[in-house]
Amino acid sequence: MKEDQSDQNSNEADFITLADNISQMVWLADDKGCRYWYNKRWYDYTGFTPEEMMGMGWHKIHHPDYLNRVVEGMKVAREKGEPFEDNFPLRGKNGEYRWFLTRATPMPDREGKIIRWIGTNTDVDDQHNQAEELRENAKESGELVRLILQSAPDAVITIDSNDLIRSWNPQAEVIFGWSEKEVLGTTLTQTIVPARYHDAHLRGMQHFLKTGEGPVLNKPIEISAVKKDKTEFQVELKISSTKLHDGYLFIGFIRDISVRKEAEEVIKNKSLQLAEAQQMAHFGSW
Repeated sequence: MKEDQSDQNSNEADFITLADNISQMVWLADDKGCRYWYNKRWYDYTGFTPEEMMGMGWHKIHHPDYLNRVVEGMKVAREKGEPFEDNFPLRGKNGEYRWFLTRATPMPDREGKIIRWIGTNTDVDDQHNQAEELRENAKESGELVRLILQSAPDAVITIDSNDLIRSWNPQAEVIFGWSEKEVLGTTLTQTIVPARYHDAHLRGMQHFLKTGEGPVLNKPIEISAVKKDKTEFQVELKISSTKLHDGYLFIGFIRDISVRKEAEEVIKNKSLQLAEAQQMAHFGSW
């Protein structure tokens, strides 16, 4: 019995020595969540005394915007007997908050009953700030892309691997007559692809999804399209693709070239008329 007690005291001493010499903050709580022990790192960071931290004293260093979330999260973990994990800011003795990854693990006795919890707080403030900066940069980049598309002189349309329209810029509304609200979630075959091209369009999509190859990708082509009022007209189309985690996103840049084609046809006809006139003039001179 004395040996068992001696081994237990030795294990506790080893635990305290280890916990006091790691960079994480470590604490112990009873089965009801009342904390009764903290390591040296905790006191160094918070500036509080053991007496001030006993029981629910840890509430003092939690950011008020996150305290209720933490309390409720720990309550659910205790009720389910499951580990707890969350990120939230904790106040240091200098009054400033830093972000910590907090984990709490239930410790059962030999019968499986939870008798205590061991928790750790790992400083992740630098990683959190870097992640926030990346998110902000991505947000700014996304806003810049949105502004560019809003002012683009061509129709810019994106569809997913199911042929569903995901975006539709203002110039697409001008060219085709459909509003963004009307077309989002519909397919190209329901909107701008002429009926005679439906099968070819769908076969081309399936071929690309199977092989990753498409003869019309990244190449400007001239093709017919149809407006909301069923008017068919000529467009210049260039399609690019980008891989997403759940498939592909296809981006189409479409320009109305019907006026240009009409002008070309007029020039062609005038050229033919001129050639005929020249031939007649030559015949007359002869």
